[in-house]
Amino acid sequence: MLAQGQGLNILLNLFFGPAVNAARSLAYSVQGITQQFSGNFLTAIRPQIIKLYGEGKVSEMISLMKQGSCMGFYLLWILVLPVMINAPVLLQLWLGKYPDYTVPFIQIILLISLVQILKSPRTMVFHALGKLKWPNIIIGTILVLVFPIAYIFLKCGFGPTSVFWITFIDILLTEFISVFILKKYVDFNITDYLLSVHGRCSLIAVISAIVPGIINVYYPSCNLLTAIESGCVCLISVAVTVWVLGLNTGNRAQIIKFIRNKFLHHA
Repeated sequence: MLAQGQGLNILLNLFFGPAVNAARSLAYSVQGITQQFSGNFLTAIRPQIIKLYGEGKVSEMISLMKQGSCMGFYLLWILVLPVMINAPVLLQLWLGKYPDYTVPFIQIILLISLVQILKSPRTMVFHALGKLKWPNIIIGTILVLVFPIAYIFLKCGFGPTSVFWITFIDILLTEFISVFILKKYVDFNITDYLLSVHGRCSLIAVISAIVPGIINVYYPSCNLLTAIESGCVCLISVAVTVWVLGLNTGNRAQIIKFIRNKFLHHA
């Protein structure tokens, strides 16, 4: 959306100058790198969603939509958690000196990415249904509101991070509204959907961040070696949490079968 792209660029330039906009550009560069990792997986499920709807298997399509949202979130969270925790040292290693606000910008924008990844399979369902008019009108209108609201906040003296928190809240709002719009076209249990997707992903994010977060407080990363160690802790924490809380018996069986096939194949 223009209001969230060039519009926010204009606001940041107007109130804070090009240095803050440079921080914003760096933050979105990091976002693009992380999103590529989970984007390939979501692209792969698009034909399956369209096929299931074409065959009249609506319940299976909704089930795949929910699984796709969760799996996309898990894959992205594996990258996002270590980047959010180690952003200062990673930026220092990458750039040396970096603009102020870059770290909080990266952290908030990555949170936005996590919300956006949840809606990607649902957007595929809207395309499969051919119902794009009202979702685009309603969601687009809400997204455009970011620009005037951000202007008011900046005019009142709020800092540049307020722009990104407003964007985060706005996108989070559209996420839930989109679920209710879909209910108009497809019969599914909204409460079950919110609990099994948003509730589960939120729980996994919180629990998996506890140990890495505590370690970072007492032993913050200061060089490449400690950043790698922190990344490994994040990876293990997310993997264990997802395995225990994020996957059902069928998912675990499929993963075990995949690993065994790969192992036997190479053996």
